[in-house]
Amino acid sequence: MSLLSSSVGLVSGLNISSIVQAMVSAQQTVITQLQNQETGIKTHETALNTLSANLLTLSSPVAQLADPTAFQQFTATSSAPTQLSATATTGAAPGNYQFQTLRVASTEQLISQGFANTNQQTLGAGTVTLASGGWLATDTPLDTLNGGAGVQRGVIHITDRTGASANVDLSNATTVTDVINAINQSGLAVNARADGNHFVVSDTSGQTTANLTISDINGGQTAKDLGINQSVASGTLTGSSVYQATGAFTLASINDGNQVHFNGNLPDIAIQLTDPAATKIDVQLSGSATLNDVVNKINSATGNAGKVTASIANGRLVLTDNTGGGGSNPLAVTDINGSSVVHQLGLDTTASGNTLTGAPLVAGMNTVLLRNLRGGQGITQPGQVTLTDRTGASATIDLSNATSVNDVIDAINSATTTGGVKLQLTAALNSAGDGLQITDTSGSTSSPLVIADVGSGTTAANLGIAVNAAQSSVSSGNLDLQFVNEATSLATYAPGGQAVQPGSFTITDSKGGKYTVTLANNAQTIGDVLSEINAVTGSNVTAQLNSTGDGFQLVDNAGGTGTLQVTAVNGGATAADLRLTGAPITVGGKSVIDSRNATIVSVAATDTLSSLVTKLNATGAGFSASIVNDGSTFAPNRLLISANKSGSAGRILVDDGGLGLGVAEQSQGQDALLRVGGSTSNPFLLTSSTNHFSSVMPGLSVDVSNIGTTPAQVQVAQNTSNIATYLQSFVTSYNSFVTQTAAQTSYNTTTQVHGVLENDPVTTQAQSTLTNAIVSNTYGPAGNAVNSLQQLGVTLNNDGTLAFDPTSLNALLQSNPTAVQNFFQDSKTGFATQLKTTLTSFTDPNTGHVNTETNSLQSSITSITSQIATLNSVLTARTQQLTTQFYNTETVLANLQSQQLALQQLQSIALGYLSNPSTAPAASRPASSSAASTPTSTSSGTPGG
Repeated sequence: MSLLSSSVGLVSGLNISSIVQAMVSAQQTVITQLQNQETGIKTHETALNTLSANLLTLSSPVAQLADPTAFQQFTATSSAPTQLSATATTGAAPGNYQFQTLRVASTEQLISQGFANTNQQTLGAGTVTLASGGWLATDTPLDTLNGGAGVQRGVIHITDRTGASANVDLSNATTVTDVINAINQSGLAVNARADGNHFVVSDTSGQTTANLTISDINGGQTAKDLGINQSVASGTLTGSSVYQATGAFTLASINDGNQVHFNGNLPDIAIQLTDPAATKIDVQLSGSATLNDVVNKINSATGNAGKVTASIANGRLVLTDNTGGGGSNPLAVTDINGSSVVHQLGLDTTASGNTLTGAPLVAGMNTVLLRNLRGGQGITQPGQVTLTDRTGASATIDLSNATSVNDVIDAINSATTTGGVKLQLTAALNSAGDGLQITDTSGSTSSPLVIADVGSGTTAANLGIAVNAAQSSVSSGNLDLQFVNEATSLATYAPGGQAVQPGSFTITDSKGGKYTVTLANNAQTIGDVLSEINAVTGSNVTAQLNSTGDGFQLVDNAGGTGTLQVTAVNGGATAADLRLTGAPITVGGKSVIDSRNATIVSVAATDTLSSLVTKLNATGAGFSASIVNDGSTFAPNRLLISANKSGSAGRILVDDGGLGLGVAEQSQGQDALLRVGGSTSNPFLLTSSTNHFSSVMPGLSVDVSNIGTTPAQVQVAQNTSNIATYLQSFVTSYNSFVTQTAAQTSYNTTTQVHGVLENDPVTTQAQSTLTNAIVSNTYGPAGNAVNSLQQLGVTLNNDGTLAFDPTSLNALLQSNPTAVQNFFQDSKTGFATQLKTTLTSFTDPNTGHVNTETNSLQSSITSITSQIATLNSVLTARTQQLTTQFYNTETVLANLQSQQLALQQLQSIALGYLSNPSTAPAASRPASSSAASTPTSTSSGTPGG
């Protein structure tokens, strides 16, 4: 019993947790050792990452020094900074250049007549149309004259018939209008104008003292190139032809800019020949850029072999059938495979025998072709027109061969009676510039104004000038010059001149049929849009060019009772960009949606100037409207419309539809004009819709501010200041690497602590490699004047860091920049080239030395972490096991102790009974006590005890 008590006392007197910890302490020691090892490896890894970061920092200036563009930085200095400034970038060539600002970009502004107030005076009901095209007067560039050879600029000398003379400087002229204005502003009694393919200069003095003479001076040939170097003893000098289409003309410069829409990979036209076999020759014209290209492709087409010959004569394409004829088919050309070529090339004419002579490909100087009026319909039946002014004088003019708007104007203005009396009629463009205005100037009212077609001709009717009324003028209204066709680009078709975004939209016809049209990224033109819509909708909806020449339309053919609708798909912008989200109109009993590259504003009878401005601005088109007050007494309020973009691209044609707003161009949107070089006779001219000219020379841009009277000198010089900056950055980064690495690899004798990277192989290799690179003197190709950093002012300090004095570098950059560049950038031996490779071998995230070692360290860390986790798991299980065992043992011992106590109590009670029986319960007394009171009968003697 004493041993059990001792055991119970021992267990009870100790903390079980302490006992367990004591028993597993050996295993915990192993875990602690592993944790310390892990910490050390992580510290090593962190130090290596710091090393890598320092090397990467060093890599940045090294990469800059290895970049060829480091030696291709330039500065540009203008001798006339108030006229223009220049910016040189990579690729510029050092040298001196000349530029002259001939014109700065201007923004289109139009202003109306005055109104008494802004919110009470009504304007009347009607429509205002604002468009980006449709002008009947153009401005022909001089470089398109003489078959594209242009005009040599210079000074011409003019003498009028009074004998007065003046020099006219055309050095800066760029267009036909510039020439006309310069001559008309010479102060002489002369008037110049463009008439078809030539200039006409008229003397207005009425004198005959001298010949009307125009000549070149100072050995120039400007007058000659303009076709006006003549001397005539009359009042009119008619120049020679200087403008007609030739093979050099681009397809973009013919047909009033309405380009050709090719099919792509299939033939575009079919030429029907006159032979008995009815031969047809298919010709693929895609890829053609000039008229010569078209001619060559026709002549070399598969199956041609001389059967038909294409050529250019008198500004027209001519096809000659060489088969000998004999067949039933006339010579003709048709579009095939969805192309739009024949009309644009003027080949939609009637052949005469074996020759098809096309229509003129250009209208003439400063005018447009009649065949592009009425949305491309032109004149149905050209013919004669009778004219009667208000005096009753009459004339008949023949417009059968008229090809341009100016032909019509000139014919009317020169009309005379059979007796040679000039009619008192003046023809001109209307105020909007999109139609004709015929005005009687006689002041008489004796006769009605009469303009009528003769016979079956339709010229007057088609031009909108047919009249027989007691009025003194007639206006054609908008003649709808076509400026949108199948070849029109989608890049500027959306409102505001923006690009049409690819995407989908749904067309719903009048019977409820729905068609989803998807424009992919490869849709480039209006023709692509028309083809896609027609392919999807079949015959139920037709997409075609509109009759106003400014867009296209959808025509419902389903014959239902509903209306044609176009809706966006998933909120896309394609339908809105194509201008198809407007309400349909009914034309000829069919529902039509018109997409017009124009802004149409309806004006109500109650609209005022203020409400019109609100409507105009609500369109969100490429302009803004406002009201200006000119300070006049009675009608100071004017409508001002300003384009949102500068240059010719921002021009706005405004037609008020007869409302009488009196809108006139106050400032024409013109492109900036820059002359490159000092030559005035053969200038190289550039235009820009802004005042910024990019890449006027390789790597050189120019910004113009003011017109220059003389050329500005722009000096482009190499800028090598960045090389010193990069080298200083390298020195700084290198010194940081040296300092930090030294701290990580040193041994502290006081604390006897080793640097974490001491004896690290990668660190030692990096230190050794970089030191050798610094002190080497073998850089650059053989014989290069620079082969060491020391020559560039970089020296090595005693502590291993570098010092840099840029003096030597700057001197070498001035005297021999090529040698410096070779030192850094030679493909095999360049300092920066080699060091860049070396640093990459350390820092590459996949194969670099640092990465390789850190991967190894990370593997060790992963292994140790795994071991620690395993040991911790074992230790936890052992601890739980021992704890459970000790708790169980304590429970058993506690039970034994409890039993021992019970036995001890029983023992004590028993001993008490033995010593004092009387205290024992009766039931527990000895049997002898009861026998004493009742003696047995079977025995005698002493009682038992």
